[in-house]
Amino acid sequence: MFIVGSFIGVLLLLWRGNLHFYSTIGGLLPYDDAGGYYDDARRVLAGGRFSMFAARRPLAPGLLATLLAATGGNLQVSVAILTIMDGLCCFAFAREIGRSSGTIAAAIAAAVLFAFQFRYAGTAVTEHVGFSLGALGFALLVQSAPAAAFSALCDSRLGGDWGQTFGTLGAGTDFDSILQRAQPT
Repeated sequence: MFIVGSFIGVLLLLWRGNLHFYSTIGGLLPYDDAGGYYDDARRVLAGGRFSMFAARRPLAPGLLATLLAATGGNLQVSVAILTIMDGLCCFAFAREIGRSSGTIAAAIAAAVLFAFQFRYAGTAVTEHVGFSLGALGFALLVQSAPAAAFSALCDSRLGGDWGQTFGTLGAGTDFDSILQRAQPT
């Protein structure tokens, strides 16, 4: 749970004014993209619809609207929940990496994820939803997918062998193993 504590620590530093991120003013008030998502979340709570801005990425402002409704409109508690969600998903991913590849690999995975995501702590941006769903998806793959499927996903995202389309599976992909899992005999 050190990972979750690290995310909370960043959040507290932000709120104390010791950190400054591009999408907040004074450590809390949403600015720029975060402001647009926050405004649209409030608009939905007032019975309106998303603007074209938030409609491009409706999951994040929808989640923010849900959290705002659940917390009585408390933005600080809502972004704290988003930040804790990031930490828990990072923990789930690191735990599964640790089970499959050892403690050192888990620590490296957690450090890389934290290094990417910490700058969004305490903000109302869409990266919370993408990060959390991505980390949970990878954790589930590590936990239950055959090695060929997990390797193909990692190669398609990290291998750089995708030509003109990000995520394309490379020539070294073990398609037979992946298809056999999808269509057992």
